[in-house]
Amino acid sequence: MRLIDPLAALQRYDHVINILEDLIKLQPNNATYFARLSAAYAQVGRIKEAVATARRTVEIDPTAEAEARAFVKQIGGTW
Repeated sequence: MRLIDPLAALQRYDHVINILEDLIKLQPNNATYFARLSAAYAQVGRIKEAVATARRTVEIDPTAEAEARAFVKQIGGTW
């Protein structure tokens, strides 16, 4: 996870996405990974994937629903 913030700061979202996808394979129920992946997808214009990943975040952690819905609205997606 330590690599993600510096890569995001450098706008290397392709690398951020690859790292998070690999981490999710190892920990498929980690809502934080899904939330971060959703944000990275949005940064590169992959809105449908960002929305789907935000929904998956909520499946894992229902307490994140309000924030996830607000995020989806912010990126122009539909819940």
